[in-house]
Amino acid sequence: MLSEGPQVVTSERVVSRAVWIRAAILTLLVGAFFRDSLTLLYGRLSEPNWTYGYMIPLFSAMLLYFWRDELFRAPRRVCSWGLVVVIVSMLAKAYAEVVLTNNWATQLTLPLMVWGLILWLCGPRVAKICFVPVFYLCLAMPWPDGLYTRISVPLQNFAAQASASILRAFGVTINVTNSSLDITSVSGKIHPLVVAEACSGIRSLLGFFALGVAMAFVQPRYRWQQVMLIFGGIPIAIFTNVLRVTITATMFVQDKPELGRDFMHTATGVVLMIPALLLLILLGMLLDMMYIDGDDEDEEADEDGGNTDAPDGEEQA
Repeated sequence: MLSEGPQVVTSERVVSRAVWIRAAILTLLVGAFFRDSLTLLYGRLSEPNWTYGYMIPLFSAMLLYFWRDELFRAPRRVCSWGLVVVIVSMLAKAYAEVVLTNNWATQLTLPLMVWGLILWLCGPRVAKICFVPVFYLCLAMPWPDGLYTRISVPLQNFAAQASASILRAFGVTINVTNSSLDITSVSGKIHPLVVAEACSGIRSLLGFFALGVAMAFVQPRYRWQQVMLIFGGIPIAIFTNVLRVTITATMFVQDKPELGRDFMHTATGVVLMIPALLLLILLGMLLDMMYIDGDDEDEEADEDGGNTDAPDGEEQA
């Protein structure tokens, strides 16, 4: 009986070591398979429109850090379905590259491959915890130029129309054609102003959308609260961009177009990020305050061993 114990332990160690060796080999093969996509992704993230993408992995790491206790407590086991997910991700990558010839679709298979490795080596419980942090990396993948333009153009037009409406409310004479503004200054001069793609607000919109996703999952929330936080950053980003265009156009009204094009355009883009971020944080605080009394009653009922349906019935009455 005493000799059987060490044999079982040795067998388990051999199996575990073999799994990790196979995992290391597979990871190297997958890394070589996705090397060109990683190189392309690094080049796209260096473009001005996608520099925020470098922050996405940090947010993913932050989510894992906040969930570390649950992650360490989760049971681990080898799950063969994870290997199936890895193979599917590699086939999807080949299909996107050869058939679709779409770099964005190719890059979206990277998080799927990473999640498949986690499922294979650590099991479904760990993979479930890592699902959001891993697929959150999809937000770092730069969009195709056609999709980016298709969304940025309506935002440009909306920013021009909304800022013109605000200025007209203060008596400014202004004509709008799509994203072009003809502003009549206080001296009677007409200054043209074009809301370019860089001023469409899509960069801040994508950044606040990513931040909203991180805030939605950083702590336990109701599903509807998570949805509100995820999409709450979109109107905030659009509103602050309209203010940015309006403030810039004000310099043209004051016959200071050079100040509007250079300093004011850049400064407002930085300064207005602060109130926008505060609005998103305020939204999260307001959502946390909702139904907190009912939750406390439920917790007290659980501690007393009572029926948790009773407080719900009283609250609805």
